[in-house]
Amino acid sequence: MTAAPDGIHRVRVETRLLRDAREAFLASTTREVQAIGAIDERELEAPGEITAAAAAAFAAHRDELLAAA
Repeated sequence: MTAAPDGIHRVRVETRLLRDAREAFLASTTREVQAIGAIDERELEAPGEITAAAAAAFAAHRDELLAAA
């Protein structure tokens, strides 16, 4: 995991590690937090508890930044 000066942590994940994932999500400034419903036809919990928490944290941070602008 690497921490950028902006405080964002980025993680490179090998595909083989996703085989045991219960949930997964993508995060970006344009899509915010988006649950991944399946990997290689294996369904995931979407959105799961961690994904929902990440989405809430992202939205709170976005709202804080917009209020300060």
